[in-house]
Amino acid sequence: WRPGDLQRRLYAPPEDILSFPYAFAAITSIVSDISKMSASLMRRRNRIYEPAEGDTRLARAVASVLRQPNGFQVFKKFIESWVSSILVCGNAYILISETEAGYALYVLD
Repeated sequence: WRPGDLQRRLYAPPEDILSFPYAFAAITSIVSDISKMSASLMRRRNRIYEPAEGDTRLARAVASVLRQPNGFQVFKKFIESWVSSILVCGNAYILISETEAGYALYVLD
């Protein structure tokens, strides 16, 4: 990889770019910062977003998924794997499965 390769239309495959420690460090830093943000359920009313209040069925379902998206990940780790998949591949596939306790979200590799 040399300066001017983009002008000559020489592109490196993503696997080669991710092998550089600086690219891996940048992705890890971005993912870590985004996963530290909190999530909340918002409702749009008259073009204004406000926190959804009340003990509705949807609010309970979303709150349980926000606490623990699946049986082996907490919300922070789920967001890390989701955002890293988006940054590396350009998209992410999330499997939603219904369990006896509610719903579970899994990031598919």
